[in-house]
Amino acid sequence: MANLLDQASILLTPTASDNGKVLCVKPSAAPYGDFDFSRNSSATRVNAQGLVEDVQILSGNLVSNGDFSQEGAELVTNGNFATDTDWTKGSGITISGGSANFTGVANANINQNAGLVTGKTYKIVFTVSNYVSGDIDYNVGGATRQGAISANGTYTDYVVSDSGQLFYFQSDQTLGFVGSIDNVSVKEVGQDWTVTNSDANNYVVFNGSTARLKFLNLSPITVLNATAPYEAGKKYKLTVDVASVTSGGIKFAQSGVNEVYDTAGISTRIINPTSNGNVAFYRTVANVDITLNSVSLIEVTDDTNLPRINYDGFSYDGSGNIIPNSGCGSWLFEPQSTNLYAYSEDFSNAAWIKQGGATVTITSNVAPDGTTNSVYNLTGTNSNLYTGGTTGVEHTISVYAKSNGQGKDNFKLRLGNSTSSSITVTDEWVRYELTATPTSTVFGLTVDSSPNNEWDILIWGAQLEQQSYATSYIPTEGTTVTRNRDLCTNGGSSALINSTEGVLYFEGSTLANDGTNRYLSINDGTVSNYIYFRYVSTSNQVLMRTQVGGVTINTISTFLTDTTLNAKFALKWKSGDYAFWINGVEVGTDSSTTIFTANTLDLIEYSFPTDGGGGFPSKTKCLAVFPYLNDTELAELTTI
Repeated sequence: MANLLDQASILLTPTASDNGKVLCVKPSAAPYGDFDFSRNSSATRVNAQGLVEDVQILSGNLVSNGDFSQEGAELVTNGNFATDTDWTKGSGITISGGSANFTGVANANINQNAGLVTGKTYKIVFTVSNYVSGDIDYNVGGATRQGAISANGTYTDYVVSDSGQLFYFQSDQTLGFVGSIDNVSVKEVGQDWTVTNSDANNYVVFNGSTARLKFLNLSPITVLNATAPYEAGKKYKLTVDVASVTSGGIKFAQSGVNEVYDTAGISTRIINPTSNGNVAFYRTVANVDITLNSVSLIEVTDDTNLPRINYDGFSYDGSGNIIPNSGCGSWLFEPQSTNLYAYSEDFSNAAWIKQGGATVTITSNVAPDGTTNSVYNLTGTNSNLYTGGTTGVEHTISVYAKSNGQGKDNFKLRLGNSTSSSITVTDEWVRYELTATPTSTVFGLTVDSSPNNEWDILIWGAQLEQQSYATSYIPTEGTTVTRNRDLCTNGGSSALINSTEGVLYFEGSTLANDGTNRYLSINDGTVSNYIYFRYVSTSNQVLMRTQVGGVTINTISTFLTDTTLNAKFALKWKSGDYAFWINGVEVGTDSSTTIFTANTLDLIEYSFPTDGGGGFPSKTKCLAVFPYLNDTELAELTTI
């Protein structure tokens, strides 16, 4: 196969693209075989990591440690007190039995040099056991006491080091402490964040037992991430997830941008900086108490003619997670479609009717696009979640769903009086769909009466289309959104296509058996001279047709089991030797001696001059133009 591909004059595989171009692997020098591409709208794909993403997004999160979850290496040695080493013990403190044991001596401490750095934030975890009396403090850096713990249990705290490198536990200055300490851990958190602050003991700290950034009455307050630079003239999507606001607010106010955050919730805004800089936040008033879940800065582009390499067929690990780069990519070309749901992710919006006992609750689960805080937990008994719609027209509904681990994993999709069969969700995100012509205006999800008439599942990314199948995800945030059709045309040239003899090769699949004709053709820009491959409007039928000088020379057709499955096709033309090959089998021949004159064929198009611009909705794994190939070579080329 590799040697055969070397013979191709034009070779297109899922590799590279540019705005307005689908780029061929061969030829690598002029004359190029590249295709013109247009869509004039944004669109999503599934990337090689298995995540749904907008192809206009040019970067991942530029904010390093943007969710504040990063933890450094363990800084405490012998935190389980397995040996009587590494710790400096004060009066009345012993190490034995896998713990540090305090006997009630007031103000006694046990410490070690953990290499702490003043101003950095550390996550502290430890366990108190065998508690009798008094309380125990912990010191990070050696100056300010924290804690005053007086009960058994495991404790977590986030503390900013104020001086020195020591970490230590210290019994109450008056009462002492009788009990034991074990399972001690100290790790740096908040990496990549630099805090400018002149107020003692008022820092940006991690709040509670979760990794969240908290602003406390900072004066002045500057939180700077030097690893998240932005550039003038570019466009960015800035997302700030505010967990809670007690007082005041913060602002991103530089480079011509002034964005204020003073209420809880997720805020996503497009910014256009007028100068270069780094992500920084400032206080809006003197007294600020606000907690953040995450900060994200992503570069985006205005290019709307970016073709898509879409991935599917992933493998999964033992925990149900996608193994990155285990899928197979293909060029994705789709028809125009509109997501009729105005709120594809915000199921709390009143546009979604919660009937019966249906409730939706936002969660911090990771969504199919890799974000958090956009997944909803759907619960209830004898309930529905739906919107209205238009009856009498074929629709397709789709939604991503997975288990919430509560054993209430069944639901049905509903279009009017039509429902899907019972769906049992798993621990993996799966996109489920239903196509029907509704007779009533209930478009959504319904609880399954079997087994228990109750659901407790996670959902994301709902889509409703006047379409016979589900197309790629179209996100919406308050209104319906249309993704335009993909049109790929004008590939090749007469210098790369031998009109008198050759082979057109295609590996891929159609998107659906949707009752339409779909063409992949080599032609001269007219309907007089062409050879084309066609998915026929008749279900699962494919054909090859040749027309020379306005006269149809041959039509060779056959049926496949399922045109939505990947297959390999080869169309051969030569005087006295026309043939159609599919998956290693010659399905038809024609011995006509009529052939194109030299330099007639000069265009490869994912369309046909008479198809009304319908394009060629499909997945392409490979497209190539070859010189004449014999039967042995064609069998090798097309064998799956």
